Amino acid sequence: MQVGKGPIGDWPFFSNPSPEAGVTVEPLCRFLASAQVVQWNPAACEGKVVWLCSTNVDLFREPYPVENAGSFTMEDRSWMHHAMTLAAAAENEGEVPVGAVVVRDGKILGEGWNRTISANDPTAHAEILALREAGDRCGNYRLPGCTLYVTLEPCCMCAGAMIHARLDRVVFGAIDPKTGAAGGVFRVLTDPRHNQVPVVEGGCLSKECGDQLRRFFRRRREEKT
Repeated sequence: MQVGKGPIGDWPFFSNPSPEAGVTVEPLCRFLASAQVVQWNPAACEGKVVWLCSTNVDLFREPYPVENAGSFTMEDRSWMHHAMTLAAAAENEGEVPVGAVVVRDGKILGEGWNRTISANDPTAHAEILALREAGDRCGNYRLPGCTLYVTLEPCCMCAGAMIHARLDRVVFGAIDPKTGAAGGVFRVLTDPRHNQVPVVEGGCLSKECGDQLRRFFRRRREEKT
């Protein structure tokens, strides 16, 4: 089964392999449609391609359905508000508004915001920049006892860096239903096969973080029209 870009927007399509493989996408589509995740019209399918157009999956939706969803303290919310301030700095630079801060014992060790465009660096996500600054300040690439707060669920790259940093805890705001690696799409950050995994809690100020991202993308779409 192949995955590609849909005819409208970035929604995926699934195409059947060869008929002799005995695999069909119809059961999958019927199941997803029954769960109201996708809208499917079999009569509209052309050949062996079935297009899946989302109806209920809201970009940066909330609440986040994570097994370890915690009950967040006032301190958690305060640090997430700080991360949102950093995300606003990214937006002012024309970047996707994501901010991150690394904290230990109530003190900031590192912070960052998305700078992939301005730095011409595909790795310059908010979390990576915050981890780099924290590592420089501590003189160690391991960051035990630290919590990283980030406004958007980490991607696979950032999740891998967090694993290597040996963070104690990761708290994020909005889910990323396209590339999230803490359970939204992938489970890189919580995979028990790692030698050590942080405590992961999603959904802190999820609505506020999601709204910040939605406003940014809405404005960018309006500027293109």
